[in-house]
Amino acid sequence: MIESVARAVRSARRSRGLSLDQLAARAGVSKGALVALERATANPTLGTLVRLADALGISVSALVERTRERAVRVADAAAIEPLWNGPRGGWARLLLTTATAAPVEFWRWQLAAGERYESHPHPPGASRVTAWPATRCGRCSRPMTSPRCTTGAWTAGAARS
Repeated sequence: MIESVARAVRSARRSRGLSLDQLAARAGVSKGALVALERATANPTLGTLVRLADALGISVSALVERTRERAVRVADAAAIEPLWNGPRGGWARLLLTTATAAPVEFWRWQLAAGERYESHPHPPGASRVTAWPATRCGRCSRPMTSPRCTTGAWTAGAARS
């Protein structure tokens, strides 16, 4: 996958007439990290991919998709490679995106108890909607009926930020 990400970043950067220095500055990443990414010798973090996608005005999926497919493809979420893996077993998978000027991305996250992911700020005008399914507490196995059960694990609900 790293080779396709490298090609996508290089192609998007060149098509926008950006130098390595310019893209690195816009994305807030080091030039060295960008050079290594474009050479496919470094594995970027999810945060780096998001910053590059924002700086290039494209979706994260435009950077990580291996081939362009026009037809709808149905896949089991477990079969999609995680773009983030947490230290306690959590993960994040990009399930769906739109190829528009203001892309919509649908992610599936699983966070282990006590795990968190710190994201950089979204670009101006962007919004995020978060929803989670009804489930059972990962610690006590009781059905959760409020935004947090008594043991601190997540439950059903939605939030907008």
